[in-house]
Amino acid sequence: MLKENTIEDLTEECLSEIEDISLHHAGVVLMDVPARFANLKKICLRQNRIREIQYVDVEELDLYDNLIKKIDPLSQRLVFLDLSFNKIKSIDNLSALANLERLYLSNNRIPHITGLDTLGKLKVLELGKNRIKEIAGLDSLVSLEELWLGGNYIEKIEGVSCLARLRIFSLQENKLKRIEGLTGLEQLQEIYLGQNEIDSLEGIEETNTLNTLDISGNRISSLEELAQLENLEELWANDNKIETIDELSFLECTPLKTLYLSGNNAANHPNYRGKVWSYLSAVEFLDGNPVRILRE
Repeated sequence: MLKENTIEDLTEECLSEIEDISLHHAGVVLMDVPARFANLKKICLRQNRIREIQYVDVEELDLYDNLIKKIDPLSQRLVFLDLSFNKIKSIDNLSALANLERLYLSNNRIPHITGLDTLGKLKVLELGKNRIKEIAGLDSLVSLEELWLGGNYIEKIEGVSCLARLRIFSLQENKLKRIEGLTGLEQLQEIYLGQNEIDSLEGIEETNTLNTLDISGNRISSLEELAQLENLEELWANDNKIETIDELSFLECTPLKTLYLSGNNAANHPNYRGKVWSYLSAVEFLDGNPVRILRE
């Protein structure tokens, strides 16, 4: 690996053998990679001042936290691309990246999900903290396993029923009012719906493969629909409208190990911990604390 502190006294032979260039926070302005790096596979130029993407024939390209405004043509060899924390306004010039498996575009200025039609091998898509209002344009992503859309302006869950391999789905900090559109997600294991405007768990029963559910910071008053989630191990339900600790009775048949319930009136019960254990004897962590310590 070539780092900022190992550049001096390199021979031509050494340059041709280098596979990985990593220059973090080094004041780099231009992506000027000499042809002498014949075996280069990975370039990481995080936290620099690059404004324009220049073509480089590599498998992994990391330009996190630069000043890039548009996506220029890229190498067909790419399997990993990180353009998070830039100033990108649209998803362009990705059609040739048939081998791409991981794409990170969080913290940009992207309003629409487009330009992904040819990315059939994509496994991870990160579009958090953009300006997206609608979930669309994902029909061709048949290999997608992780979809991160937190911190946008999405009002409705839709356009994901085709993602049969999806395991992780993040929609935190959006404008959702209900849970819907999850039919077809037969392998979904984790869904993050915290910090929305959801007042009912109706619709969550469509995902009985879940082991992790985040519904924190919503307006939920009942946990009844969770009774069907027979694989649920981790539940974040803090900061909701759950009034009584008896709502936990709906979770008695789940293998729940981690529970967050603070910020609800139910957590003010005088025998809060004891009541939790009476319903959920397998719980190992309660509100972030190991149960073993709380019992001592």
